[in-house]
Amino acid sequence: MKKMLSLIVVAVLTAAPCLAQAQSKTGKTTKKPLTAEERKVRANAPEGATAYCGDRSYSFSQSKKPCEGHEGVVYWLTD
Repeated sequence: MKKMLSLIVVAVLTAAPCLAQAQSKTGKTTKKPLTAEERKVRANAPEGATAYCGDRSYSFSQSKKPCEGHEGVVYWLTD
């Protein structure tokens, strides 16, 4: 049971960054409008931050996993 739950958690966390984008019927990727929370996070982000992490910290990393050890990426701050 624990193994199955772990797999589900990993699958959800892996998919999380992709949820900010949607695919149209033509197959093009489109961005959905920013939520009020995301606008607030972006407005308060320090200069140079690349991601907002699950533990409410900001990451300045250019790596593929910028919030590793900080509960994952909640919002990407780069376009």
